[in-house]
Amino acid sequence: TCSCQLSNAELQGEVQLTWTSPAAGQTAGTLDLQSTIKRLEARQVARYLPTALPEPARHYLRDALKQGSADNVKLKVRGNLDQFPFVQPHQGEFQVTAQLNRVTYAYAPGTGPGTSAASPLPEWPALTELTGDLLIERDSLYVKGAKARLAGAPSLAWSGLEASVPHLADPVVEVRGDARGPLNETLRLMQTPGLSRLVSQVLDKSSGNGTADIKLRLSLPVNHWEQTRAAGQLVLNGNDLTLMPQVPNLQRLRGTVQFSETGLVVQGVQGRLLGGEARLEGGLRWTPSTAEPPLPLRIQGYASADGLRQHRDWQAASRLWALMEGGASYTAVLQWRQGLPDLVVTSNLQGLSLQAPAPLGKSAESAQAFRLEYGLTPETRTAVASRWQDQFQLSIGTSLRAQLVRDIGGAQSRVLRGGISLSPDAAPAVVMPQEGLGLTARFIDLNLDQWSPWLNKLSAGTPNTANAPNSGRSGSAASSDPLPDLMPSALALSTQRLTSEGRTLHNLQVGATRQGDLWRATVSADEVNGNIEYRLASSTQSARLFARLARLVIPPSAVSQVDTLLSDQPTSMPALDIVVNDLELKGKRLGRAEIDAVNRANAQGQREWQLNKLNLSNPDATFTARGNWLPSGPPAQRRTQLDFTLDVQDAGDLLGRLGTPGLVRQGKGKMVGQVGWSGSPMSPDYASMSGQFNVQIERGQFLKSEPGAARLFGVLNLQALPRRLMLDFRDVFSEGFAFDAFRGDVTIQQGMARTNNLQMKGVNAAVLMEGQADIARETQDIKVVVVPEFNAGTASLFYGTINPVLGLTSYLAQYFLSRPLVKANTQEFHVSGSWSDPQVKKVGP
Repeated sequence: TCSCQLSNAELQGEVQLTWTSPAAGQTAGTLDLQSTIKRLEARQVARYLPTALPEPARHYLRDALKQGSADNVKLKVRGNLDQFPFVQPHQGEFQVTAQLNRVTYAYAPGTGPGTSAASPLPEWPALTELTGDLLIERDSLYVKGAKARLAGAPSLAWSGLEASVPHLADPVVEVRGDARGPLNETLRLMQTPGLSRLVSQVLDKSSGNGTADIKLRLSLPVNHWEQTRAAGQLVLNGNDLTLMPQVPNLQRLRGTVQFSETGLVVQGVQGRLLGGEARLEGGLRWTPSTAEPPLPLRIQGYASADGLRQHRDWQAASRLWALMEGGASYTAVLQWRQGLPDLVVTSNLQGLSLQAPAPLGKSAESAQAFRLEYGLTPETRTAVASRWQDQFQLSIGTSLRAQLVRDIGGAQSRVLRGGISLSPDAAPAVVMPQEGLGLTARFIDLNLDQWSPWLNKLSAGTPNTANAPNSGRSGSAASSDPLPDLMPSALALSTQRLTSEGRTLHNLQVGATRQGDLWRATVSADEVNGNIEYRLASSTQSARLFARLARLVIPPSAVSQVDTLLSDQPTSMPALDIVVNDLELKGKRLGRAEIDAVNRANAQGQREWQLNKLNLSNPDATFTARGNWLPSGPPAQRRTQLDFTLDVQDAGDLLGRLGTPGLVRQGKGKMVGQVGWSGSPMSPDYASMSGQFNVQIERGQFLKSEPGAARLFGVLNLQALPRRLMLDFRDVFSEGFAFDAFRGDVTIQQGMARTNNLQMKGVNAAVLMEGQADIARETQDIKVVVVPEFNAGTASLFYGTINPVLGLTSYLAQYFLSRPLVKANTQEFHVSGSWSDPQVKKVGP
């Protein structure tokens, strides 16, 4: 028997005990002990418990009780110590009571035998600032009537808190309590590792505001964490909640959410979502088994265009929302599969209007079936899946279908492949390429004048979110912007009629693929047919357009469009390497065309086209040219300048090809010179044209034709002279003037063509000309000298060289000095007026 006082740095108290030596069959004897300790540091409680208490129990108390103090500690032990801690009441008494004061209680401490490095103990938030009653009785521990806070959520004040460990030798911690506080603090509590794992990380990225009430129940087997259980209730009082980034904010939520380690159930929850009222029914099951199918959470609500516009995390789609008005009812069904949401949204879109070209545009009164599905791919759902992939599937009416597959196994989600199918009637099945995005479009009439501005509104400045950050398989993989800016890697377009800025292509088929920066396309239409490659500009080289076309038709209405396109002034225009086997320009079939051009900065810093090759060839002639084209800047500087050679095989057929048939028969030769004008190579401006060229044509004949049929060559058609003046040369011109050779020099200055040495040698006459013609106004002022009876005696007239400086008059004066008979038979005419109605006068007697 002992009655004594205890005092050291850790405690003060008194002890009364009686110990009876072991009786027969006993080893430790019988103890009757009562102790009172006024104050003891909580972390020292385990040291003052009987060593006969099982070691796991003492270790649990050593690790669980941290800061704070235990006051008015009372210890009672009575019974045969061989049976301590007296699990059965008849064996004896063992009890410890204390008042806990600002204690930190780590109710799930350390690492139990059921954990390992491969399966670490989840971290559970400790109870802090705990005040309440502690009871250790036999092999059980209880904390009752406590108030505390949870680490990580200091603004949540817990009341009516209770904790119990029914068997300290194999501790299973039971914790329950009620709290009221900020919803965001409650969500942070749910994001602590232990609770987060229990609810499949669903709330790891969630946030909220407002005050909410929570009830929490935990059952934590310290040595078997996989058997952890949780249950709770969250009462929403008009709170706002964001489940994960990019997911629309749920506003003014009211109702009750029951949750556990298996899932959640909502009761009477309603609020606002996307600008309209929404009601939530059902629940979610985190890890459904084959025996328990997924539990769906159903959301029925109304979404408005204003609500969509107000959702700031969908900035890439904001341009689409701006084209909408009104709103529509919808139904969303959400399930949870393997840590990711499985979502289906349906609506008839009635009440919502969209400004868009057909078939996407709709009025508010019309209905159009809308269906959006999101979830894991079927391959990912298998137990042996090696890659985590999700997919989006969208359909709008019968005109639009889309599908997108992403890899979500890494730190960032990455688009693997996708397909979009569009048609006004019935969109064909989505074609999914092996990688990248494929676009299939089928139209009867496709008007790019309607589509281009609409697409520009959507694409301008759209950020690329196709590879959005992804925090793993916690649900955030689905958080990418719903309208990512994705460049297709394959295109299949077909339309009976495509219209753009007044130009129409008929029966168009386009098949295109993209590999990195390189686009390859096969184009087939009535107006164009062939293969095109386009390489985008990079940091080391400019863009490049490569085309090999069997046929290309450029009508007059399209010429200005091509000019505008080529005159744009970005910092880098594509280099051109184009070959067209059959080019039709402004209704004229020019034959094979070859263009090699580079857009570069000139010495003045202006962008200009360097034309390394501008060739046209057909059976009638071959045109080769080099030069440059400055498409912008001051009007005086916007010029095309060419050095050219025209090899003529048949002048008559060439003029017929150019639109002046019946003017000349045959004729072979060459024109060489330089010419320039304000404007593009395809649209010569005659009023600004300047240059010079030499012409040498042999063995041709001017035919009967209406005057004015051609521009410069029209003034050379002398068969009109006898018909108007009734001269004596009808036998010469009756079938047109045949010539053996036609040569001379022409200079052009500001649209005025001048010559003083044009010569024609015919069978019965020689014709010499000098004068000028206004190409733009189609007028002329030309002196024509006809020397009939061309023979050996007059041959020198043609084969002599007329000095361009002295001109025709001086040349003839010298020639006639020794040939008076030739002079007597020579006739001179003055041709003036317009090309369509030339005025011809005989000069002299």
